[in-house]
Amino acid sequence: MILRLPYGDGWWEEEVPALDDPFVLAPPGQPQSRPDEAQAIRRALENPVGSLRLRERVRPDATVAILVNDATRPSPTRLFLEAIGRELAMAGVPPENVSIVVATGAHRPSTREELATMLGEPLLARFRVVNHDARDPSTLVYCGETERGLPLWINRTVAEAGCRIATGTIAPHHSAGYSAGRKMILPGVAGEHSIRQYHSFPIQPPRPAHGWLEGNPAHEAALEAARRIGVDFILHAIPNPHGSGLLDVVAGDLATAHLAGCRICERACRAFFPFRADLTLCTPGGYPRDINLHQSQKALSVAELVTRPGGVITLVAECRAGIDGNFAGWLLAARTPQDVIEMYRREGWSESSGKAMMFARAVSRHTVILVTEAFDAPYLNRMFLQHAGTLNEALLRAREILGSDPKTIVIPRASGLIPLPGEPGA
Repeated sequence: MILRLPYGDGWWEEEVPALDDPFVLAPPGQPQSRPDEAQAIRRALENPVGSLRLRERVRPDATVAILVNDATRPSPTRLFLEAIGRELAMAGVPPENVSIVVATGAHRPSTREELATMLGEPLLARFRVVNHDARDPSTLVYCGETERGLPLWINRTVAEAGCRIATGTIAPHHSAGYSAGRKMILPGVAGEHSIRQYHSFPIQPPRPAHGWLEGNPAHEAALEAARRIGVDFILHAIPNPHGSGLLDVVAGDLATAHLAGCRICERACRAFFPFRADLTLCTPGGYPRDINLHQSQKALSVAELVTRPGGVITLVAECRAGIDGNFAGWLLAARTPQDVIEMYRREGWSESSGKAMMFARAVSRHTVILVTEAFDAPYLNRMFLQHAGTLNEALLRAREILGSDPKTIVIPRASGLIPLPGEPGA
C-alpha cells in the first residue's frame, strides 16, 4: 500500500509493501470546516456564551491586553485581532490603549518575522506588541497564591490591564485535557517559577490526559489561576481534526465558553481504537505541529495511549527547527530513561526536564523510531530514540522486534485526537 502522511508543509508519501490493511485511527465522518472563517468569528462575537458582547463589557478608557498564541500553535490570530479590533473601536477604545501579548509560556520570544506572519504588518503598526518573557523578573508581577500554594507571577502588561481578552485554539491537550482558555494565563503569561510548579508533580498528570477535565489537576490549577487574575472575554477556534480549517468558533466567558468549545472539540476529535497496537505509525499532522521535536512529542503521547507496553511507535515528523529547547541534554546525560523520570520526580519541571520526562516515559515502555530528515541515528540513539530514513526502514526494524505480523494502527494527525478504547457507541 501507499502511505501518505502529513509532513511539514507537504506529505511523506511512500509505498510500503509490508504494510497490509492497518487500522487507521481518525475521528469518524468528515465534518465540514467553516467556509468563511472571518464570518464564523464575527458570529461568535455577536453571540457570546455566558457573557455580554465584548463591546458592552469594555470601557472606552480601559487598557486592554489581548493574549495570542505564539508561532508553535496554529491559530487564526490575524482574523481574531481584526474582529476584536472592530469590537474595541465600537466601544470607543483607542488603539494606543491596546497591547497584544504573545503568550509564549516558557518558549522563546517570537521573532519579528514570526510576528509579521502571525499578525500582519497593519496590526503590528496599529497595536503595541509584547513578547512575554517568563524569565525576566522585571516584566512580572506577583499576584498571590492559589489554594494549592502555587505562586502566581504574571506578565505585568496582563496583570495591570483593565480588560483581558484571551484568544486561542481549543484542541486535545496531553496534560490539561484541552488547550487554550485558562492556559493562556498559566502557563501562557506566567513567570518561570509559576510554570515550574504548574508543570511538576503532583499537578502534572503522570500519564497522557487528552480530553480529561473533571478531576484533572492541571486543568483545575490553571482555571483557578485564570479566575484569580481575571479574564474578561475569550475568543477561541476549534480546528478541524481532519486537516485544515475551523469547525467552529466560541466567544464569551472564560469557563463557560471554553467548556462549550471543549464539547465541540470532543465530539469532533474522539477516535475509538478496537485493540492495543503492537506497532503504531503516527504524525503530529504537519507544520507547525511538527515544527520541532519539542512540539512533535505531543503526537507521541497519543501513540502511547494506543500502543501496548513493549510495542513500537514510529513517529514521522519534519522537525525543520530542530530540537527547540534543552530537553535533549537531560536525555543525553542519563544512563536510562527511568533515570530521567526519577530526576524529574525529585527536581520538578524546568525548561528542559518536562519534555525530557515525556520522551523518557514513552521510550521506557516502547521502542520509538523517528522518521525524519532532520537528525541522524547516532544523535537520536543517545536519547534512547531510533532513526529511520524511510518508512520501510522503520517497518523492517519494527518487524525484527515484533515479528512478521504486528497489529498495526496508523494515526495520520495524532496531535488533534482524543483516543478512546472500544467501538464507537459501545
